[in-house]
Amino acid sequence: MDPHSIVHYLERGERLEKPNNTACSEHIYAIVQECWKAAPDKRPTFSELAKSICESLEVMGGYLDLTTPFLSTAVVSSTENIPTHIPPSIETVTIPSV
Repeated sequence: MDPHSIVHYLERGERLEKPNNTACSEHIYAIVQECWKAAPDKRPTFSELAKSICESLEVMGGYLDLTTPFLSTAVVSSTENIPTHIPPSIETVTIPSV
């Protein structure tokens, strides 16, 4: 879809459909739809988003099960673009213990 088509698509009120996977619950999709409202003052604030997402996690029974592969193996099968070391220009940040 070219950029002009996207603008017209959105102006008509069109939005992406809910993905057909378990990672996007009806509650999460409803949150996303709230963020897509045309009028900025009708969109949720960051605090409201955080509250809604926390509520969604409670409804879902906690967190995603990270013991099962979430990404397809094709996405993570290549390691050629993964750096083998941290470049010296990146400083290490030490977080003080509380």
